[in-house]
Amino acid sequence: MASEEACAAAIIRDHVEPLLREKGHVQPVGPTSQLMWEAGPFRFALRTVLSPEPLRPDAPAYAKAQGETEAHRMLPNGLEIWHNEKVLSIEWDAAELKVMKFERGPWEQEVLMLVAETPPSEDLAQREL
Repeated sequence: MASEEACAAAIIRDHVEPLLREKGHVQPVGPTSQLMWEAGPFRFALRTVLSPEPLRPDAPAYAKAQGETEAHRMLPNGLEIWHNEKVLSIEWDAAELKVMKFERGPWEQEVLMLVAETPPSEDLAQREL
């Protein structure tokens, strides 16, 4: 049975991940890249198995070697959230969610209030023409 902390982290992940995919930008992080996004006091980093390929020419060999040495420690997907400081760090795959860090606080409700930008109704009417 998942802990209350893991359930809360999963709710936040499920809310934030689509926003990151919509609004985030690819940024090199070491030999790979992640989707990054800043919204007000929040900063987000998303790493998934679908993250863009490494950006450095020597990155594939480095990433492969690093993956082989750290495979037992790191799950393929990760999300980190900063709210002035890192408040959430999780990793997951299809079967498991690991909470690495979770500083509970009012930021949880704030992050769940972030919404995707929806086009104004005028724009939708124009698109239909």
